[in-house]
Amino acid sequence: MSKTTATYLATLRGSGGAAAYPDLSPGQGGTLLKLPVLVSAAAEFDDSPQSGFIGLLNPSEILWNRGDVILSTSQNAALVMDGDPESATHPTSMFQADAVALKAVRRAAWYAKPGAGAYFTTAY
Repeated sequence: MSKTTATYLATLRGSGGAAAYPDLSPGQGGTLLKLPVLVSAAAEFDDSPQSGFIGLLNPSEILWNRGDVILSTSQNAALVMDGDPESATHPTSMFQADAVALKAVRRAAWYAKPGAGAYFTTAY
């Protein structure tokens, strides 16, 4: 859920004045109805800052597909051989260094079984 939604729910009070969701906070998340809460800006709609959604997921019903790994090599590349690319000004030519650059791309995907999730839109 978004930080706005978490803030709204954390400030709700029950009929006796106690917090309706005492284990929920906008900064840390917490729990809502014994479910873990992750607060994220990704749960806000871009066109309306006053609306968002609450997503419910069952992690045991989400499957990870490892996919494949694509390897490629090149001797015609120039790489910055420094831990801090902002400070490096001289790239190293693989050809001049008699070196080979290796690139590995791992593709992965997540799939959810039917009924593994639900969401509620929110508006204030």
